[in-house]
Amino acid sequence: MYQRVKRQEKLSHQVADQLEELYRNGQITAGQCLPAERELCDQFGVSRTVIREAINILVAKGLLISQSGSGTYVQEIGPENVQNALSLFFTTQTDKNLINYAFEFRLTLEVEIARLATLRRTEANLQELDDVINRMQLNLNNQKEFSSLDVLFHLALAKATQNPFFEMFLDPYFYNIENLMDRSNALPGRAEKTAESHRYILEKIKEQDSEGAAERMRDHLASFRDTSLMTYE
Repeated sequence: MYQRVKRQEKLSHQVADQLEELYRNGQITAGQCLPAERELCDQFGVSRTVIREAINILVAKGLLISQSGSGTYVQEIGPENVQNALSLFFTTQTDKNLINYAFEFRLTLEVEIARLATLRRTEANLQELDDVINRMQLNLNNQKEFSSLDVLFHLALAKATQNPFFEMFLDPYFYNIENLMDRSNALPGRAEKTAESHRYILEKIKEQDSEGAAERMRDHLASFRDTSLMTYE
């Protein structure tokens, strides 16, 4: 199953890439224990150092987990892997870069989400969005709870598109960006403005005005970006 690697630069990356490909092809599966280190060295034709480096690469990616005294196991890939990768990325960015990247990402995705949610939402979706906004109004002075509800509104909106990919991708993203939302919502009057902005978006969705909902979302995101940048000046 394993192939001897060519002696080029970054042997550890070649080994890691091959193991990752085996996972993609279903030749190694979640829960499976990899062969012992010595056996992997023989099969790949590399040193223990290379094997250890390759394993560390895949542990960092979340594909493998090393258990002391037990071995190295294949992990199931889930949303938390995206979450961990985003966490690592976010910690390497400057504040203003992070805010601008976040704005571009959300603008590209959430404007279309607002448009699709308008066309596809159910009565249950509308009720959920209404409930979240009402809870936001009750928690204007509770910053942490308010920011959690802020995230919940956007995830509920993604859910209303009836396309699970939107919620799947936004969930780990919001996990990492909630601190930015905290900083923004902590500014005087910002929480009230956020709740009001959400209400405007929902009104357009209820009216089935897809372009209006998209425009309200675009305005909301631009306001969030501008406010977030102010918190880092």
